[in-house]
Amino acid sequence: MFRSWAYPGGIAAPALLMLRLHAALFAVAQSTLLRPCPGWTIIPLALIVLPLLAGLFTRTVAALVTTVSLGLAAALGGTTGAVLAIGALASAALILLGAGAWSLDARLFGRRMILLRRAR
Repeated sequence: MFRSWAYPGGIAAPALLMLRLHAALFAVAQSTLLRPCPGWTIIPLALIVLPLLAGLFTRTVAALVTTVSLGLAAALGGTTGAVLAIGALASAALILLGAGAWSLDARLFGRRMILLRRAR
C-alpha cells in the first residue's frame, strides 16, 4: 500500500514554501531579461508571482513559469539559456509536488490522503 498526502505537511511544507519562493523570484529575474522592460509588464508579473507566493493555483502557475522559462531558454540560447533551463526545474518540481500544506490551495481544496492498493 502506498500512502501520500495531496498537500504534504511536516518537514515538506516549509521546503515547498521555499520552492514556491524560488519559482516566484525566478519569474521576477526572468522579467529583467527583457530590455527595455515596458511598464505594463508589472501586471502579468504580479499575476504570476503573487499566486505562487500564496500557494494559489500553484500547479497551473508553475506550469506557466516553466513554459515561459523553457521558451526563453530556447530563444536566448548560450549560457543564459542554460541558466533559464536549469531554473525551470524548480517550477517543474512544483508542478509535480503541488503547493504543500502551507498554501491557499491546501486551505481551499483540503488535505486528502491518497491510498493506492495493489490489485490482487
